[in-house]
Formats: sequence, structure tokens, C-alpha cells
Amino acid sequence: MVTTAQTDAIDDLVYDWLAETGAPGASLVVTDDTTEQYAAGFGSRDIDSNTPATPDTLYGVASVTKSFATLAVLQQVERGKLALDDPITRHTRVAFEGADEITIEELLTHSSGLPNLGTSEVLLARLADLGEIGIPLSDRDDLYQFLGDAGAERDQHSQDRFQYSNTAYILLSHALESVADRPFDEYVEAEILDPLGMERSTFDAEAFAADDDHATPHRSVENGFEPTRFPARQLSRAAGGLISSPRELGKYLRCNLQGGELDGVTLVDSALLGRAHDSHVDPLPRYGDAYGYGWSRRTVAETVVVGHGGSLLTSSSAIGLLPERDLGIALCCASQPELHPTVVLDGIVAILEDDSPEQVVPELGYRSRVDALTGRYESYRGIISATVTDEGGYLSVDIAAGPIEEEHVLVPDDPTLTGDAGTADRVWTFTAPRSGRPMPVEFVDTGDGVDLFFDRYRLHRQSA
Repeated sequence: MVTTAQTDAIDDLVYDWLAETGAPGASLVVTDDTTEQYAAGFGSRDIDSNTPATPDTLYGVASVTKSFATLAVLQQVERGKLALDDPITRHTRVAFEGADEITIEELLTHSSGLPNLGTSEVLLARLADLGEIGIPLSDRDDLYQFLGDAGAERDQHSQDRFQYSNTAYILLSHALESVADRPFDEYVEAEILDPLGMERSTFDAEAFAADDDHATPHRSVENGFEPTRFPARQLSRAAGGLISSPRELGKYLRCNLQGGELDGVTLVDSALLGRAHDSHVDPLPRYGDAYGYGWSRRTVAETVVVGHGGSLLTSSSAIGLLPERDLGIALCCASQPELHPTVVLDGIVAILEDDSPEQVVPELGYRSRVDALTGRYESYRGIISATVTDEGGYLSVDIAAGPIEEEHVLVPDDPTLTGDAGTADRVWTFTAPRSGRPMPVEFVDTGDGVDLFFDRYRLHRQSA
């Protein structure tokens, strides 16, 4: 059961996130394995009309789609039409050198040896009106032509390495289509969305635009966000093309919490779905502690979170399962702010575990404390001055002595900026990279204010 105190804290967290980042709006659902526990909309789904966001607002959920693609593949594995150890060449016409060594399971886990090849970057830049990269990539023939020399990217340096790949999931959708004998989007709608009652979820951009409760896509500009067109990528629907609402994603989360069942309908064998949620490879830190099939695993506030995020440049999203608590969370945003919904979702997990988001989520901890360090500093009699600025994960410091100026980057030794609580005065330590000789830097809370110890200088904070 989610308590009123927890939902109040969640409201504060989400509201502060939108206020800090300038994102137009967001929608949230928290569910247990049978019942929606909490649902809310925050801000607006359209920045021009200021129309409120609701739990039913539709968003492009981007890479959250990968878990749906995984479920579709596992359905075909259960039916005996695909096998996890099948080479992808058995079910597609991909033919670059070494393609016959790549298995379906390796594509699911981003461990095929293929690095990110930039397909999504090309399509998103073009379709969201962000600019043109100049690669012809419009249909399947273009894709296979583009992949012709990709085998050279897959060598002893990249094999067995986790490398997140949207192209991998495009190829998985082609394998699915070859055995299911229908397009990927039609398959997912018939075999997953319809059985779960996800009636408004779709891959159809026109249906999305015609829906009375959809989030206008907003792209980042210098002073905030502005409306733009929806970047519908028919070529990469399996990698990131699903459109859904947090409320409908709640049904999907309940199905996963129930082992592949919902309301008497079984979508996949529970053991196969369990493999998707399990740990198979060690990813890069931003993707969690482990990666399964279209799902990542991480520990937040001492509880396991199985989830995935999505970034569409014009919207962003995150889903998470808390299997130890039988809870699920879906969070979608009407833009892609600097602080991603996956970070906020982790903060929600901390609240549900009666912990402090700032204490257990590094990014939230950093942002809650960095303001105490930024601002203008001066040395004795003001001869030396410095301006410390937050650059989103690190600081920059501009130091001036009259006409003499220099700029440095300061990297925090502790990304949460908790500070050294074992000293009489709180100390935050940073490193200023220098060729061959990095320089330690300290901020010290003396009780009278914050002082910056940089090289030979001691500077006192004057203002924020």
C-alpha cells in the first residue's frame, strides 16, 4: 500500500523536477500487482495551450519499447519459431562479415559486438527537425545497405562488450516478422497491447496526433522547450516507436509482476519472462548494475529495480518493477529534460522505501547540494576572484586576478556531493584535471560560510 505521506513526497519530487528543468509536464502511475495505487499529472502536456497532463496522456515512450519487443520475441521462442541461440542470419537478410555469429540472445542483451551505429541519431535528428546528418536511411533496403560494412566494427575489441544498440532491436523485429508473417507493430498490437487492454497504445503517429489527450512533442532550445513534430520512426519501431500512457503502461507492469499474466490472459511463460528480467551482462553504469533482455537491473535504497528508460529528444520515459514489493512505476515527460525520468523514478523508489531520494540517488543528491558551492568567491582583500558554475555533474571555476584569467574544470570525487561528515567542518573534494598532474581542490564549510581551497588560493564565498 502506498501511503498519503509517500504520495505527498512523490508530488514534491516530480513538481520540483519540472520546475528545475523547465520541462512542460509529466504523468505518473504507481501500481501493485493487481491495482493502481496512485496516478497523477503534473504541469502541461502542451506548452502553448497549457493543457494539463493526466495519467492518461499519451507519450512517445522511446526505448521502453524494447521490453515489448523482447516480449514479442519470447512469445515466438515459446511457440518454437525462434530460439535464443539462433543466428540472426537465419531470420533476416543481414549479411555483413560475422553476422552469422550473432545470436538473437546477443542482440537482446546488446552484447553482439556491434557498437551503436547511429541509426536512431540519424532518424531522430531528421524527424524532430533538429538537423540533417546526411545518411540515406528511409527503408529496410537502405538499412541493409548501411550495414554492409558493419562487420569491421565487430572485432576482438568489441566482442563480449556491452554496447547499447538500437540497430540490434531493429534486426530482432525483422526476425520476428519473418516467423510471424506480419509487421512488427501489427503483431505487438494483436498479441500484447490488445490482450492487456492497452486500447490507446499504438505505433501510429496519426492516431497519436488525433487523440484528445496526447503530449505535444517539445524539443530543447536555448531558453527552454518549444513544440515540434513527433519523430515517428517506422524503420525503428521495435527500438523505440511505441506510444502509450502511464495508465496503460501500468497494465503492462502488472502483467510483468504477475509473471506474464493479467486478468486470466497469459502472454508468455513465466520462466521465459523471468529470463528477460534476469541479469545476463554487465552494462555501462548508466544502464544499471546488470542488463537482461530489454530490461535493466539496479539496486535503489536496497531494493531491486527492473526497468528501462526511453529518450526521444521530444519526450522521455521510464518504467520500473520492484519485484520484492510487487510494485511498478511508469513516468513519462512531455520533453527530454537534462535530468532524465529514470533518475526521478529512482527517487520515487527511494520514497516508497521510506528513504531520502537525495541520499540514495547520486544525481538527485548532487543537484540538491551543488547550489551551496556555486557562486562568486574572493580572496583576502578581493585581489583574486572566482566564479564557480554548475555544468551538470561537474563544476567550472573562472579565476581572475585583475586582467589575468584562467578557467578550470572541477570533477567531484563523490558524485552525490554528500561531503566528508567525518571532519569537524564539512568538506567537498574535487579534482581539477591537468596533464600528468591532477590537482586536488576542496570546498570547506567553515561554519561562517563556504571557502574554496584552489592551488595556492583560499577564496571565501560571497554570493550565490
